Amino acid sequence: SSQGTLQKGKPNKSPLSKHLYMVAIPAVLEAGATAKLCADLMQPNEALTMTTSLVYKKRTTLFKWTSRKDLHTCAQFQNDEVWNFEVEVQGSMFSSKEVRKVMIRVYQLMTFVQTDKPIYLPGQTGNLELLVKCHPLKPFIFISISCF
Repeated sequence: SSQGTLQKGKPNKSPLSKHLYMVAIPAVLEAGATAKLCADLMQPNEALTMTTSLVYKKRTTLFKWTSRKDLHTCAQFQNDEVWNFEVEVQGSMFSSKEVRKVMIRVYQLMTFVQTDKPIYLPGQTGNLELLVKCHPLKPFIFISISCF
């Protein structure tokens, strides 16, 4: 899956401040599925609070980290609808906010029926196989049925 990456870092008040952060999140998320984001905060020279949020009608804060030293972490979260993904990093001398759209895909259940004969006459018996596909990246579920 493709990854969207936010990378930013600029001082708010002091030109000597150097803050770098990066957040990686899939650009396309499956509705209702668990997704993973990873965050890096590199070489902070003050305590910084990094807040990651999904926004649609109301703000949902996924994670909030505060650190004075390097931070490298990953976390999982649930998603529901189409969202904006926000990352905000705040310190006494540094402030940054980035917003990116994240696409949430809803996958429909697909069912295929395969029979052992192209046409059944009344009273004939046969075999059929149901193929159920829930997700484009997950395998089919096979169900074999014998009709008598």
